[in-house]
Order: sequence, then structure tokens, then C-alpha cells
Amino acid sequence: MPISYKADQQAVIEFVVGRYEAWKTLRQGKERIWQECLHNFLCWVDPAKYENWPWRSKVCDTMSQEIADSIGAALTAQLFPIDEDYFSIKGLSPNAPAYEHVIAEEMNRRLVKATFTEAMLPIMSQCAVIGNTAFAMPWRKKSRPRRVRRGKSVQRVQEVVYDNFAFEPIDVLDLVVEPGRILQPSSMHIWRVQTNYDELKRHKELYSNLNMLEKRGKGLPSDTSRAEKQQRAAVFGLEYRPEEEYDTELLVAYGDLTIEGEFFEDALVVIGNRGELLRFEENPYFGGRPCFLGTYNSLWFTEYGRGPLEPIRGQQALIDTFTNQKVDILNLLIMGAFAFVDDGIVEPEDMVLEPGKGIPVGDINNIKPLTPPGNVAVAYQEIAQLRDRADQSSGASDYLRGNFPGGRKTAYETQQIVSGASARLNATLRHMGERTIEPALNFGLESMQQFTYGRNPELADEILEERYRLNYTGAATAILRNTKREEFQAWLTVVVQSPVLAEALNPIEINNEWRKLSNIKNERVIKTRDEMAAEQAQKMALAEAQKFMGQPASPGTPGTPGGPAEGATGAQ
Repeated sequence: MPISYKADQQAVIEFVVGRYEAWKTLRQGKERIWQECLHNFLCWVDPAKYENWPWRSKVCDTMSQEIADSIGAALTAQLFPIDEDYFSIKGLSPNAPAYEHVIAEEMNRRLVKATFTEAMLPIMSQCAVIGNTAFAMPWRKKSRPRRVRRGKSVQRVQEVVYDNFAFEPIDVLDLVVEPGRILQPSSMHIWRVQTNYDELKRHKELYSNLNMLEKRGKGLPSDTSRAEKQQRAAVFGLEYRPEEEYDTELLVAYGDLTIEGEFFEDALVVIGNRGELLRFEENPYFGGRPCFLGTYNSLWFTEYGRGPLEPIRGQQALIDTFTNQKVDILNLLIMGAFAFVDDGIVEPEDMVLEPGKGIPVGDINNIKPLTPPGNVAVAYQEIAQLRDRADQSSGASDYLRGNFPGGRKTAYETQQIVSGASARLNATLRHMGERTIEPALNFGLESMQQFTYGRNPELADEILEERYRLNYTGAATAILRNTKREEFQAWLTVVVQSPVLAEALNPIEINNEWRKLSNIKNERVIKTRDEMAAEQAQKMALAEAQKFMGQPASPGTPGTPGGPAEGATGAQ
């Protein structure tokens, strides 16, 4: 039932709506910082700053855009490296280890179908720009009619086209989390969703009180983030008019809540247009809440993170100011500025310098050119220094591209810069992997076990009944493997120096280890022990046959010069 918990419905509505609005109010200052970072990323300068000087230059430097794009691309590429298994499955119940490879293959197949890595691009971009990102992983089952021929007639049959978890980016402005409960799985998350009443009616089995919602009237309630979204859309060249597409707002809350002294653990609450209770029940997902908040740099006093563009907002503003000042000075020098006496002949709009142009005046002394003072000019060196400081603050942009601003660097300085930037990026990768990606993938694993049970043609139910854990490795896989390969090669170089140790080496096992460290997945590149033994036995039989027939044995066969000794066996 959509409302299975017994509680006063109005009290539940007031609880969820009150907390959503209160938590939104508490972070309004943070949302303004996010908006400023986004404006810098979109290379937008507020024209209101120059309202009294419409002639002034309004150029925004691309520094923030370069840093955010570089970091976003690095996060996506290294969190989900190409041709790498970025996770492994660990069986937790007694029989589960036997099915680990089967579950891993099924998860890989479903992640590809859900376009997981592609969906991560906007999610990582949001994280790089504002330092916070959010996404949902609901289970989606979709079907559509398909026409098939049955003899002379054509019939329409329903065909399931998607039955899998999905990855849907969430605008962080639409997700609030319970303050003061950092990294606690039971903390409440409230997700604002815009939809249509007709869409809810198509899934009426999931909701109660739809008739009351219709009587209340359609229309989206006002939200404190509307102005920010309108401005954001305008900067990007779009118009934000959600009321033309949607008529219903849902507040979807997951977590623990207490209503009139009664505690409800891991509950789901859905409020329609902030006035009707549509769902109030136990969270239907076995794996926990399906929405996730990720941060670029976690802090100890808040659940929200700090992004790479936040500390450099001042540098961005100074660079914009200095750049526009240089353009303004050039415009003044080229176009000219004049003091003049209004003698009825001189017209202000005529006082613009052009090649071959003359300015009519009654008396040459009635007009005087003005020159900007030289001390207001800013050298390009100051702008370069500000960019250098911003790059050092973020540890990205030029460093990720292999360019090092601020003049020539020695080999040692270059190594230290790369090492420092790499260490900071690796710390961010580990944080994102452990706090956001791994919990989300484990949620997907549990959802797959839950929603495909009894109807999965690929996996038997007894496999889905076992307990598993997904261990995310990500970029660490390639990094650790490269390190281990170098260590293995160095060890092998030392071992072969000793004849005794070299004699004791097992060539098949050495090959298997090297193939694993080199990520060569084709096991057939080297023959197996049985194949080598069979081939050796065949050569020995051929040599015996040739000896019996009085023919010389072919080189390389047992008992011949250059071949193995008589009676030698195959692989050891």
C-alpha cells in the first residue's frame, strides 16, 4: 500500500515540508557561492557591475572553465578507466564465492546497459564546478508495444525494453540533506522532483490521495532556488519555464523520522505540491535510499563539500578586472576622450577617432584630448601570476595538461609539481570512490538481486539469494598493477642472476603472473601444461616411429642432437 504507516497525515506533511524549507534556508549562502562558481565556469560577467559604464569591456577569463573541465575529465577518466575492471565482487555467505565471477559479469552487463560511465560525465562535471554532485539510481522497468506477424494478421505485443537500474543526475539545488549527520546512512535526504499529474495517474497503484491532489489544483509551488535556476539558464542561453512543462511537485524523502513521538526507520515519504501525502511506507529498496550526494573535498563540520573553484573566486574576479581594465585603457587610447567647450558646433557623438575623420569645431581651442594616466595600466605579468596561484590552489588545469606556468622549471621542480598535483588528485579520487561510487554500485548490486529475483533468465534464484559485496578499485587498479609489474620485473632480474634460483623458476607461473600484471585477459596466448605435455608426448612418439622405420628423427625431437634428452618430460 502507498500509505502503510499509521500516523497523522498532516503531521507527516508538516514534518517533511518544514525540514525541506528550513534546510534550504540554512544553505542559501552556500547556494550563492555555487552560483558564483557556475558563472565563472560559464565565463559570464554580471552586467549590473557596469550599469553606469555601458562602454566598458565585460570579458570573463576562461581560467575557471579550464580548471573545472580538466578536473571533471580527470575524475571520469581515472575513476572509470577504459578497458579496466574497476570493481570486484566478494562473496560474503558460505556459498557466494563460487558465484563471484557470475555476479561480476552480470553487473558489468547491466552497467553497460545503463550507460553508467556516460551518465557520470555530467555528474562529475557538477562536482568539479560547485564541489558537490548528486544522482539517483531508481529501478526502471519499461515496456512498449511491438508489432509481430501471426500468419496473415499483425498483432501488437508488449515487450520489455528496459528492466534495470538507471543513473539520473540530480541538480544539487533540488536535494537537501539532514544537517549535522555527516556520513550517516540513516540521515534524511529530501529530493525535489518536478513531474505531471497525468504521469502520476499512469502509476496510480503507487500513490494515494491523487484525487485530493487534483482538487487542490495544479501548479508548481514556489521554491527558493527558482531565481538561481532562471539566471543560470539565461547565462547559458536558455529560458527557465518549468510551469510550461510540469504541473506537480513531489518532495521525496528517505530516512528516519519521528512523528508525534513515534519513530519510523528507513521510511519513504512522498508529498505532492507540499499539501498532500501520496506515500508513507517502508523504503522499498533493500539497499537503502536511491539518491546519493557526492563531494569533491569533504569537510569536518558540514555534509556539503568544497570545490576547486570556490577558493579562487577572488583570483577570477581580479583577473577579469585586470583584463577588462587593459581593454578599457586600449579603447580610451584608440577611440579617444576629449574635453570640449559647447560652442554649438562640437557634437559629443562626433568625438570618436577614425582614420581620415575630422571633428568640426568652432575654435581649435574648444576641444582638448585627454590621456589616461599611465599608472593605471596593469602588466600581463600580474595576470599570469594570478593564474599561477589559482592553478596551485586547485592542483589542476595546466598541471593536468602537463604545462607548468610561472616560467621555466628545473627537472626536480617539475617532478615535485607533478607529484604534488597527483597526490591531491589521487586523494580526491579515493574520496569520491569510497564515499560515493562504491556505495552507489553496492546499491545497484542489491537492487539487481532484489528486482530480478524470480525472473532473471541469466541467474538462478539460489545465486541471487547469496550475499555479496562490491569492492570498487577504479584507477587504483592500473596504478597498483603498474607498480607491482615493475616490482615483479626487478625481482625476476635479481633471481635469474643465480643459477640455482633460475633453475627453480616455474615458467608457466611466471607467465601467468606477468599476464595478470599486464592486463592481458586472453589466457590462450600460452599453452597449458597439459597441452605442452601432450605435444611433447606426440614428438616422442614420432621420434620412436621414425627410429623404428630407420629414418632420422627431425631436429628438436627427443633423442636427437639439439632436442630434449631421452625420457625427458614436458612441463614441470
